[in-house]
Amino acid sequence: MQKGKYFYLLLLSIVMHASIATSAYSQHTVSGIVKDIAGELIIGANIVEEGTNTGTVSDVDGHFSFTVSDSYVSLHISFIGYQSLIYPLNGQTKITIELREDLQSLDEVVVVGYGTVRKRDLTGAVASVKGDKLKETASFSTTEALQGRAAGVNVMRTNATPGGSSSVRIRGNRSLKATNEPLYVVDGIPIVVGLNEMSASDIESIEILKDASATAIYGSRGANGVILITTKKGRSSKTQIDYNGYYGIQQATRTIDMMNGAEWVELVREANRATTRTTPYPLVPTLEWDRRIGYFTADPNVIGKIEMGYDENGNWHPERVPYTDWMDEALRLAPIQNHEISVRGGSDNIKMLASATYFNQDGVVKGQDYSRYSIRVNFDWVLNDRVTIGGNTQFSHFDRNAGNNLYHDVRGIYPLADIYDENGNYITERPGNDPQLWNQFLNLDHRKREQKKDRFVGSYYLEAKLPLDITFRSNVGLDTGPYYDNEFYGALSSDRSGSPARAINRTDTRRMYTWENLLFYNKQLNPDNHIGLTFLQSIQEETQETNEIKVRELPYENQLWYNVGSAQDIESVGSNYIRWRLASFMGRINYNYKDKYLLTMSARYDGSSRLAPDHKWVLFPSVALAWRINEESFLKEAEVLSNLKLRLGYGVTGNTAIDPYKTQGSLEYGRYMYGSQGVLSFYQKEMPNPYLSWEKTGQWNLGIDFGFFDGRISGVIDVYIQETKDLLMERQLPIVSGFPNVVSNIGKIKNRGLEITLNTINVDRKDFKWNTDIIFATNKEEISELYNGKVDDVGNKWFIGKPIRVFYDYKADGIWQLEDQAELEKWGGAFKPGDIKVVDRNNDYNITSEDRFILGQVEPKFTLSMSNYFNFKNVDFNFFLNGAFGQMRAFDRNWSFNGRYNGAKVNYWRIIGEDENGNPISNKSNEAPRPNSDFENPNYIWSLYYSKSSYLRIGQATLGYTVPASVTKRLGISNLRIYGTVQNLHVFTNFPGIDPELGNDTDNRGYNEPVPRTYLVGLNLSF
Repeated sequence: MQKGKYFYLLLLSIVMHASIATSAYSQHTVSGIVKDIAGELIIGANIVEEGTNTGTVSDVDGHFSFTVSDSYVSLHISFIGYQSLIYPLNGQTKITIELREDLQSLDEVVVVGYGTVRKRDLTGAVASVKGDKLKETASFSTTEALQGRAAGVNVMRTNATPGGSSSVRIRGNRSLKATNEPLYVVDGIPIVVGLNEMSASDIESIEILKDASATAIYGSRGANGVILITTKKGRSSKTQIDYNGYYGIQQATRTIDMMNGAEWVELVREANRATTRTTPYPLVPTLEWDRRIGYFTADPNVIGKIEMGYDENGNWHPERVPYTDWMDEALRLAPIQNHEISVRGGSDNIKMLASATYFNQDGVVKGQDYSRYSIRVNFDWVLNDRVTIGGNTQFSHFDRNAGNNLYHDVRGIYPLADIYDENGNYITERPGNDPQLWNQFLNLDHRKREQKKDRFVGSYYLEAKLPLDITFRSNVGLDTGPYYDNEFYGALSSDRSGSPARAINRTDTRRMYTWENLLFYNKQLNPDNHIGLTFLQSIQEETQETNEIKVRELPYENQLWYNVGSAQDIESVGSNYIRWRLASFMGRINYNYKDKYLLTMSARYDGSSRLAPDHKWVLFPSVALAWRINEESFLKEAEVLSNLKLRLGYGVTGNTAIDPYKTQGSLEYGRYMYGSQGVLSFYQKEMPNPYLSWEKTGQWNLGIDFGFFDGRISGVIDVYIQETKDLLMERQLPIVSGFPNVVSNIGKIKNRGLEITLNTINVDRKDFKWNTDIIFATNKEEISELYNGKVDDVGNKWFIGKPIRVFYDYKADGIWQLEDQAELEKWGGAFKPGDIKVVDRNNDYNITSEDRFILGQVEPKFTLSMSNYFNFKNVDFNFFLNGAFGQMRAFDRNWSFNGRYNGAKVNYWRIIGEDENGNPISNKSNEAPRPNSDFENPNYIWSLYYSKSSYLRIGQATLGYTVPASVTKRLGISNLRIYGTVQNLHVFTNFPGIDPELGNDTDNRGYNEPVPRTYLVGLNLSF
């Protein structure tokens, strides 16, 4: 077990103030120390006199002392992650207690939504990730830290900007039009959007509810899975102060190798050799011919650098040509830092935690940065024996300088053009004197985009114990805050290119409140039967207010977007308001017979304002069974088997992402002249559909939990089948209806998958430990029915039997060669040597839309991750690998084969000489077509941009050292650990683009911000 674990584990025991028993005999004081078998002190262990409530907890030095009724009683010692121990005193007054790790952790408490259960009693597919796992990587967001930590949870970066978001999919996509993101619930309260503003250090645990038997209790919002976040709480213990921080440097990796100055010059020449409009450029370069090319002579600096490549005899020397690497100039070494401090403690009656976090990240692309701070206060207050109140409050604020992706924007600029003048200032003339280009570095000073957000998230509860073993709990939740997204474009920005400045002032304010009332009944009816009942009534409301003002021709630029009313041209003014409400009732029963046979049944009844009258309420049922086979008598003697549980569940969930007013049909307004007056009119924009309902997903899940050799090998296997029906799709209508289509519930999608989690304790010795976690998941997603039945929708690239997001295009088959002349004649002049060759699917010697293929899919076919943890005395080392396999990405290389712009370096097809008969000889390249100044883009160029993007990433490697307790004790410190981390150490992939993980089928196809490699030094400190 890791040496530093004791300082990350929360003190789960309640402080037992010594209730000093009195009797006719004298009282006895017992003292001692609690350690593990490796000799490490255990802080916060519960020590209780057996059969009483008298007890205490071990302090920061592992010591304890309290009074017992007799010197021959037995003590019960417990601590999370360790096997409980009964210790007979036998007259001793000073004792040393050693606890052993509980390798199975079957009594670990897992949050399941509206309650908790022991891990051994789980009936659904639930993955749990503890807070210390999230902190292993210094990730910007909690969602990013989840990557590779739970089977079936696919976390993919959509971009690498500071503060950028990630896409989360649990067991594939289920919807064509609605969201596929999971529901996030923080401390029992659903939140508006994701987790970017939440610090991983504030999180106690994350549970991912994956199958419908687990998510059905969230009804219409549970179809895409549910992610439950539990934040840290105060503990009844001595006040503890923790500091966790790191500082690091980020460096761009996997940048694109662009053509240098001489290579771009040769590209332009080759494009002019292939032209049919003028006399072709000769095979051997000459300065005279170079001076005939407009791209070279438009800017004196460009032709001047080309002249440097010729010697006094007119021979060309490409190595002599100076050039500017515009893309390298757009990058920088960027700092990143994070500082977190927390204070926690309390008594039996009041427990509190307060924390503050500051995070700052500069982008590796110039002009981008992000900073965030957050404050959290959590408390639990026992008012009396029956009533407890508590709350969790977080306020966060972030500022993002969302500058343009300068790395992308400069990709096409001539490498012979200059960024700076002789005084080091940005050149304001167009690069290369090209009317289509602009010095993008001017945007660093003259283009601003500021994004800011204040967010308040709070959840508060009152819990009361009622007669008859019933507990009542009322939860109130609030998630609110404004978001500002303002833009300014000065006269010297690329957007204005010398025209007067413009600005956008944009605000988005969201408010969500939730009120839930719950009744719990848990009763051990007899030694064999235990029952638990949960009943819920809840209401939720969310509102969104947006406004946007666009203006042009600002009178002065330093006002940015703050005084848009002074603009001479008000381009547009818009605002919007959305509100929706949800009311719910839920019931759940948990039954346990002999701790072997487990049953969970639930039903949730949701009513939503999004749906039309008479169709507002929908029922979402679920049932799950579990059998702890290892508790059967026929396996009691199987010592090698420590855990074996079989689970089976089925449930129905919904996707609530219908536009709030979709059932009514939206209106549009228009303006027209009536005589000399302007008149405003409204008309029906879309057809109402009062029968519109939620998309519904039914899912079967079969799972096995296993453990061998007292938990040294343990794991989980899940197999699932799910079908989503009533998909939201636009059904075409006859033109006489007045509407082109109407949104209806039609279509089906299926997902089938396998998930395997394997945990092994490879070595468990006093001075050396080695643990390994391996996670594997595969999912097969397919459309099984569309609006017109089992017929493909080629226009939307939806195909029966295929995943939702696929690449459908022509398939490249290399480049037509000089030797293919006989075959080329069959095409009737459609192609010539040097052109892109695509597969003629139907062999009719005519390329049409019928010749397109399904080339690949966006989602990976399977994912794999592995974590290894090593501890040798006070030194710890861990590394994390994660990979995704079988997916495809499109990488737009910005090839400009007419020679006008720069692009990624490539071995394009070209003529390199002549044979003895004067016939041309080519380089026989099959990578890219021949440049030609007659065409801006070659036909079928996109067929060369698709690539398989499987990858295996060394996500992080960390080496740490924990200062011995004998040293820290003298300094008044309970824990001190220093560590170094390298993130994104290396990616193994054949993908030619920036990063194989970034983007999807439509976004981020080109020169995205590089994913940085980060070098960190960090400190964990506790008092």
